[in-house]
Order: sequence, then structure tokens, then C-alpha cells
Amino acid sequence: MQVSRNGIVLHLSEHHGDCTPGSKAYITIDDALAYHKEICAKNYKYNKPGIKKAPWNAPYFEVVDPLSNKLLITEEGKK
Repeated sequence: MQVSRNGIVLHLSEHHGDCTPGSKAYITIDDALAYHKEICAKNYKYNKPGIKKAPWNAPYFEVVDPLSNKLLITEEGKK
């Protein structure tokens, strides 16, 4: 399975040997708040992420893909 956005493609897998099931990927983007708003507007039944403030002083949220991998979406830390 793969997901893509703005020319970036993530290949997600549940196959043994690809990674540990339930792994987490950290994805840094320019505007996590805007993307969070976009995802929440889609009104997915089982994926309604909350937005939090990370220890690196940036907003973040986490979604779980259909294969149980976790995707943490965030921005670069702010000073």
C-alpha cells in the first residue's frame, strides 16, 4: 500500500521483515495545523486525530494507517 502527497510517496507494509508492525514514522511538513484541518474535514469514521504541542514546540498529530502503522505529522521546532 502506498500513500502520496505533493510528490512524496510512503510505502506502507504489514509484511514481516519490512519493519516492526505498528512502527511510527515522523513526517515534517510546513503547516501541520492546515493539514490537520484538511484531514478532519474529511470526517473519517475511525480516524479523528487531536492536535497537540510537541516538546520541540510545534503542533503535531498522529494518524494510524489501515495496516496499523503510526504516522506522526509535525513541523520543525519553533524557537
